[in-house]
Amino acid sequence: MNQTETLLLYQRLELRAELAAESVARLRRRIESDPEVDRLMAEISRLVALKAPLESALALRDDEVGAHRQRLRARERELMSGHVKNPSELIQMAAEVEHMKQALGQEEEGELGLIEETEKIDDEIAALNSRLDDLRRARAEAEPALLLEVEAKSAELESLESERDQAWERVGGPLQSEYRRLKSRLRDPVAEVVDLKCQACRVQVTSNAIQILRRADRVSCDNCDRLLVLA
Repeated sequence: MNQTETLLLYQRLELRAELAAESVARLRRRIESDPEVDRLMAEISRLVALKAPLESALALRDDEVGAHRQRLRARERELMSGHVKNPSELIQMAAEVEHMKQALGQEEEGELGLIEETEKIDDEIAALNSRLDDLRRARAEAEPALLLEVEAKSAELESLESERDQAWERVGGPLQSEYRRLKSRLRDPVAEVVDLKCQACRVQVTSNAIQILRRADRVSCDNCDRLLVLA
């Protein structure tokens, strides 16, 4: 294996190490947090915040309804007591009582609406908490397997990094510099030649370049400037 072929091996090992590192990071994120759990908790917090002013309004409305109900009962008792003899005054008082009943009925309807709205939010929170409990239970059950997977992937990553570093050490300094130069603008600075084509840009490689490659000398693609390796 010449130095350019070793550099291709390094490039492949580097890519595999990157993928393994991403897998380890992804698995660790799954252990540390769950987007669905975070979403449910945020929604529960939103509903709790939405419920707070409703509860305050309900408590205030309940006090008002209770006070109005007491005033109505007192007025009804006064009307039925027989103390008022004047007919016009009785009619006026009866109308007042009827008006108070209507107003109280509207207030009670408003109070019922607040109760229903609060209960609806309570039901939504209960359903979300139930879903949250299920998710947390499932996460707890899955965590041991995830930890084992992290351990296996971490070991694979360590092995790949070791192989990658060893391959890099076998590449000469000038070629390392060339690789770094190309890497600054190309994702994969080394490409294979298959069926006389550069596999990175798919452009035909000249016969002269193929002959140089067969002598294990270094050749760059005329089109994309990548270092070439004959497959």
